[in-house]
Amino acid sequence: MDLGERSASGRLTSPIDGFQTSMPAHVADYAAFALVGGVLYFAAAKLSLALLLPGHPATAIWAPNALLLAALMLLPRRAWWLVFATSAVAHVAAITGVFPPWRLAWQIAFNWTLTASAASALRLLVPDGQPFRKLRSLAIYLAVAVVAIPALVAWLAPNALLALLGGDSAQSPWLAWRISFLSNASAFLVLVPAMVLVASEGTTWFKRATIMRCAEGAVLAAAICLVATVAFSSPAPSPALLYAPLPLLLWAAVRFGVAGIASALFGVSLIAAFEALDTRGLFSGAPVVENIFNLQMFLFAIALPLLSVAVVIDERARAVEATRAGEDALRASLAQIRDLAGRLIGAQEAERMRIARDIHDDYSQQLAAVAIGLSRIRQLPGDGAPDVSPEIVRAQDRVAAVAESLRKLSHELHPGVIQHIGLAQALQTYCEEFADWNAVETDFSVRGTLEPLPSGVDVALYRVAQEALNNVARHAGAKRVAVTLAIGPDSLELVIADDGRGFVREPAGARQSLGLLSIEERVRAVGGTLDIASAPGRGTEVRVGVPLRS
Repeated sequence: MDLGERSASGRLTSPIDGFQTSMPAHVADYAAFALVGGVLYFAAAKLSLALLLPGHPATAIWAPNALLLAALMLLPRRAWWLVFATSAVAHVAAITGVFPPWRLAWQIAFNWTLTASAASALRLLVPDGQPFRKLRSLAIYLAVAVVAIPALVAWLAPNALLALLGGDSAQSPWLAWRISFLSNASAFLVLVPAMVLVASEGTTWFKRATIMRCAEGAVLAAAICLVATVAFSSPAPSPALLYAPLPLLLWAAVRFGVAGIASALFGVSLIAAFEALDTRGLFSGAPVVENIFNLQMFLFAIALPLLSVAVVIDERARAVEATRAGEDALRASLAQIRDLAGRLIGAQEAERMRIARDIHDDYSQQLAAVAIGLSRIRQLPGDGAPDVSPEIVRAQDRVAAVAESLRKLSHELHPGVIQHIGLAQALQTYCEEFADWNAVETDFSVRGTLEPLPSGVDVALYRVAQEALNNVARHAGAKRVAVTLAIGPDSLELVIADDGRGFVREPAGARQSLGLLSIEERVRAVGGTLDIASAPGRGTEVRVGVPLRS
């Protein structure tokens, strides 16, 4: 029989997103699952029978239905038959001798109807299958599975409930309904969240758990048991003792989330229920049924806000974790982009070097050969046409102009002069050429003694100066520009300041010009810092600092 979707590993996985539980796919695994489920149900039933109200076939907390609902929430719908069959066998085994067979049959039918209705409603109203991870989903779970469905199913069978209570006509349908409703609602409130979360995420928790985390949990559990025992068994009960477990419960909610607070509440409720049945402590001094009712109301009063707090804390923690993961991914992407930008700059420099070499070694040589040929033509003897010589002169001038333009282009493409005369002299030469080309007064100064620079720093600073001066020529409308190279023992600073029209810097993250982006990437590639100060009518200052020692 196909019980669910079969995974690549041969296991039948739950259709509920977010849960990692799976259904066994082989007969032997079915048997093991049924055995484990039956043992857990049997143990839960025996625990609940220990809390059986005197004279009433109901308990303060009916744990088996909580286990049944958790299993239905976790497993595929096609596997529910196995859950129902296992629970029926375990129910009969645990309660035989306590109630007659017809009551057992009614209880099994009641349990199946209650839990199947609650699980079906949750699947419909919480499609992601995670009712304890968001406050809205928790509210749906509390309203539907804890209140509405248990109340409705218990109310639809008042006569049967009266019969199960021994046919006592003096017992009102209201009391029968109240006992049945609250015993199941209390179990769904404090047990199901812990069961579902431990089953679905317990493996992950244990893998992440540190020794200190486990020690903290053990200390907290021991403290809750101790404080609850003292508070609910005090021979001189005081209402103030109700607040004694509250700090520890808050600790459980904040540090261990929904599963932690649900487990803590279950422990507190068990201790308080046993003390109430023994008519000791805070929940004593009245009939046992009323004592248990007061306990259940107390449990609801503290469980609802604490579960909500735990869900909000968990939700916020997941949001923070997701934000951090997004930031880490963004930083990784930014690092990759910057690495790519650095590689592109390196590839660009290599391509510029190749083009500059081709221009110098090929085109410039060819133009030189043309110029020599034209010169030889002018020197040939003969009268020739009287207007040929001037044309040859003009052709020579044009060839010379083209050769100069190619030389300038080659120089801009790759400043090979840096390798021969150094950064300072190369910058001075370029500033002089810039002044000649653009009719802008350009001052260059050097402070300090320049030692050999780390690889790539000289070319990067030369390109920054080149790009900044080009921006001055194109956009600043400046009459004067000052270029300063300051060399210190541990750092080098390049400053380009002009008296042009200036501009308004765009806010961080805004789209910038390619020139500024190129400057930023080149400075970042050599581990430097960039500061651009500008204002309309006050010129622009570009300041670059590069560390010389790491």
